[in-house]
Amino acid sequence: MAKFIGRDQELLHLEHSYDSEDSHLGVIFGRRRIGKTCLLEKFVSKKRDSLFFEALEDVSNEQQLNHLQMSLLEQTKDLALSRFKLQTWDQFFLYLTDFLQKSPKTKKIIIFDELQWLAQGKAQLISKIKFYWDKQWKQHNVMLVLCRSLASFMVANVIRSKALYGRIDFQLNLHPLNPQESYKLLNSNRSLKEALLYQLIIGGIPKYYEWIDRKKSLEWNINQISFMRDGVLLKDFEKTFYKQFKKSTLYPKIVEVLFQGPKTLQEISKKLKVTSGGGLKSYLENLALARIIREEVSIGKNINSKQKRYQLVDEYLCFYKKFIDPYQSEISLNNSRDLYSKVVEHQWTSWTGLAFKRFCINNGEYFAQKLGIKDRLIKFGPYYSSKERVQIDLIFECDRNVFIICEMKLLNKEVDPSIIPIMEAKKAKLQEKFKDYSLETALIAPFGLSKSLRATKYFNYTLELKDILL
Repeated sequence: MAKFIGRDQELLHLEHSYDSEDSHLGVIFGRRRIGKTCLLEKFVSKKRDSLFFEALEDVSNEQQLNHLQMSLLEQTKDLALSRFKLQTWDQFFLYLTDFLQKSPKTKKIIIFDELQWLAQGKAQLISKIKFYWDKQWKQHNVMLVLCRSLASFMVANVIRSKALYGRIDFQLNLHPLNPQESYKLLNSNRSLKEALLYQLIIGGIPKYYEWIDRKKSLEWNINQISFMRDGVLLKDFEKTFYKQFKKSTLYPKIVEVLFQGPKTLQEISKKLKVTSGGGLKSYLENLALARIIREEVSIGKNINSKQKRYQLVDEYLCFYKKFIDPYQSEISLNNSRDLYSKVVEHQWTSWTGLAFKRFCINNGEYFAQKLGIKDRLIKFGPYYSSKERVQIDLIFECDRNVFIICEMKLLNKEVDPSIIPIMEAKKAKLQEKFKDYSLETALIAPFGLSKSLRATKYFNYTLELKDILL
């Protein structure tokens, strides 16, 4: 098993459910590569009475049942399973029922991983699981966990399922690892600057860090995994959408639109030439649940505001769309050149500046904690108004009517006092709109503040690279 980092709260949640005297039905979901299976393997690693089933992709019903029977034999050591063949789902579920009845006082765990492959996209299997849960399993001190990448099937037939309505005791939507946890995945073998740049490219997705050679530079690694014709990350865009959301081509079209910048529902509808009704909204909600896009509402506006915008926030997808997708033909022929440097060198500085802002906003709660304001935090987000022609990327709203305007600067030098007039202009715009609020300032600057800026004591809060990752 790869090095396990983080997930403390999720493990505590699972342990709490396990320690309960009642049976619990839980759902774990999230985008591909986020570490759902690793979390469950960690959880059951020292649990005796557990059965873990990982379904096979694109196999027949007969092959799936045969695979599950072999998995049962391996985990239960019941030699009787070698003398007959499970031919129906009812036979499989009845065997599980017998397993649960053998030790009624002991908490048992049953995990179905990659649920969509198990069900082959058919909701009937979910109904059958519901039947056995209601009539048999929950009477036998069991913890049943259904796990799947967040695809349309999982949302419609499990998370929002009529069959399972009122029966799900907990849901865990796995987030990317935070910056400090992601840095630990590099085993501290790389510099803080390089670790930060990795996070701007691949975010906090645990699986991606397994593909990095920690003895080699960032440039060498990204070239190998994304700019070679056999690069392991090269096809991940297709896998993310055409497998995770393979029933509709609308998902990658939405990504294409949002790659051009934040859009309202009406703007997306107009660009795609589809109605802005429930169908499009459900696609956007699914992408938001998978944390591929984010819904954002201007500070001071209601969540249902017509000005609510959707923004592409998945770090790797943003990198893919900017640097990989336009060069597919060149990459398909490359097996030795340093194509990475050729492609990114002219756009790198401007792109990393925008990527750093996205990274900070994606990790808003983490940065609130680092700034020492998490206990005071009410919410965070942007302030924008097309009418007033103002855009402030990140504001922390705190108790006692306080706004903290946060500036994020990724420069190859220390930030100097020239930033003060910029901040003052933002403060003036915000104060004009929110006269009853006190305004404070924060600066996240990985490479530090100049002595002259420090001397002004202008910023109420500052964070540098070591503060971000250590």
